[in-house]
Amino acid sequence: MEKAGYASLWLGKLGSEEQFDDLLEINYTEDGDSIPSAFAGHFGIEWYDDDFREAEFFAEEDRGGDAANLLAGFSYEEELIPKFAALLKGMTLDEFNTVIILYNFEYGGEQGSYQDTSTQLEFIGSVPYQA
Repeated sequence: MEKAGYASLWLGKLGSEEQFDDLLEINYTEDGDSIPSAFAGHFGIEWYDDDFREAEFFAEEDRGGDAANLLAGFSYEEELIPKFAALLKGMTLDEFNTVIILYNFEYGGEQGSYQDTSTQLEFIGSVPYQA
């Protein structure tokens, strides 16, 4: 799944910023081995480099209605916004309050979405962002 020059995008709807933090928290065993985050577990991702992850939880009043608003301020936004906007065409984005991007990572979409009583996550796609 690691692939230089690719970015993978997930959008979600979570109940709180605390839930967002819990979703992305990586824990460690007593021996120092990492225990994948709940996010990674939901999508069958064994490992990703947390240094190449950007994520944001938006308060209701700060949510964007389109890809440009949701992805503004993320790294490589000039290249990623048009590519992800094409993948999001026709989707209603107002309900989403969470954005997760993994860089140098091409997720194959084996698990397209995850939902429980308070969490909704949807894999949008992977696109190249560097030539």
